[in-house]
Amino acid sequence: VSTQSTWGHFLSVYFFSLLLPRAHMPSLCLLVLCFLLLPSPAHSGAQGRVLVVYYSHTNHTLTLANAIMEGLGNRVEARLLTVAAATFKDVLWADAVVMGCPVYNANIAGPMLDWLDGWDYASHGLTSTYGAAFATGGHLFGGIESTLRAMQAHMSIFNMKLVVGELSYQAQFPFGVGAPTGDAPFNSSIPGHVDAVFLTAGQQLGQRIVTLVMADKKPSASCANCTMQRAKPKLG
Repeated sequence: VSTQSTWGHFLSVYFFSLLLPRAHMPSLCLLVLCFLLLPSPAHSGAQGRVLVVYYSHTNHTLTLANAIMEGLGNRVEARLLTVAAATFKDVLWADAVVMGCPVYNANIAGPMLDWLDGWDYASHGLTSTYGAAFATGGHLFGGIESTLRAMQAHMSIFNMKLVVGELSYQAQFPFGVGAPTGDAPFNSSIPGHVDAVFLTAGQQLGQRIVTLVMADKKPSASCANCTMQRAKPKLG
């Protein structure tokens, strides 16, 4: 519980106690003690903040975004927002930004491009923020990789720390998670369907992001190889 909030509640209870009969004081003291021992909802143990932002036309990208959210679990504070709802302030809020969209003509979908173009190039750097990409497309060789790399290029402009493939030999998803939805054996008549192999990859991406963010939150003395922390940019 924050100090400011604790003192505010204490003063409220104090003035309220002046109006109560003395016989009720033991019960009031017990209630106050229980209240102070309760954890604050705003500080539920999360050690980092992750923004997952997406554009989805046929819900395939949303399905993959939900898999990434599952991978994040409850160890970080996470926001799942559409490009219509997210702002650059959400980007500044986050320790990691995961962005995803469908493939349009072998490139980033227009609504995602419009959102990215709204980032503040002049005033802010994101050197302490992780960035990762995901995409869905109709065909395996229809531009998924080029779309992922285009999103990574945008992150590089802001000096974000790119989250690459699995931490193992010959990663299957070196540029982010891409899921074909129109080619066999990955296609389906189910609306928004994404094959399980790509949902698993999305969950693993979320888990990697949590590991990176939480490692950065540890005191530097406990991890000699941790990246030096830099102050997050302030909102202008």
